[in-house]
Amino acid sequence: MRHQFCKHDWIGLRTFGYIGFIGGVLLAWSALPCSAQITYPTQTFTFDTSALNGYVGPFTLDLQLTDGSGLGNGNTSLTVDNFLIDGAASGIASVSLTDTTFLTEEMRAFTPGSTFAFDLSGTYDVDTDGMGNITPDEFSFAILQGDGTEAPTTSPAGGLLIVDFDNAAPSAVTTLQYQIVPAVNTPEPGALALLIGLIVPGGLLQRWRRKHGR
Repeated sequence: MRHQFCKHDWIGLRTFGYIGFIGGVLLAWSALPCSAQITYPTQTFTFDTSALNGYVGPFTLDLQLTDGSGLGNGNTSLTVDNFLIDGAASGIASVSLTDTTFLTEEMRAFTPGSTFAFDLSGTYDVDTDGMGNITPDEFSFAILQGDGTEAPTTSPAGGLLIVDFDNAAPSAVTTLQYQIVPAVNTPEPGALALLIGLIVPGGLLQRWRRKHGR
């Protein structure tokens, strides 16, 4: 006896077809090559922080990881640890950063000495845009003053360290390190008036002596 083709048979075949299609897509997806994470070996960075004596605290370490894709794709994970002040353990807790959002930021309280150092390590991948141009994930480090602004440095953009993960060779990633700019001391208004009061009469006396040949 021949089996009559019923409506529920068509639904069953269609469902089976969908399942087969989805299974094929998943199989093809799993066969695609995965982008392997690149290991960024431990790098130690040391900074001269003696110039912070001219600025007003309390001071804060500001550590940021910016996602180059802008999508928060989570393909870069970094650890910042082994914080040293004047070569001794500082007690500052380690920091973990992953670019699951456009900007990932961690802050730590900081009492400066003459030098400051930390280790940076982790894994990364090189981000690119739709045209194949490199748009790297970026780690940056700055020290904030008591008013929340960055302590001035020799960097045009501010900050003390920038690491752009723009190369598959860890030793070739762009790394820019800067120095703190010493504060410029400006005299108090009273002290400035006193200084002018001493300089101006002295200058007049010198001109009078030159005029009269004395």
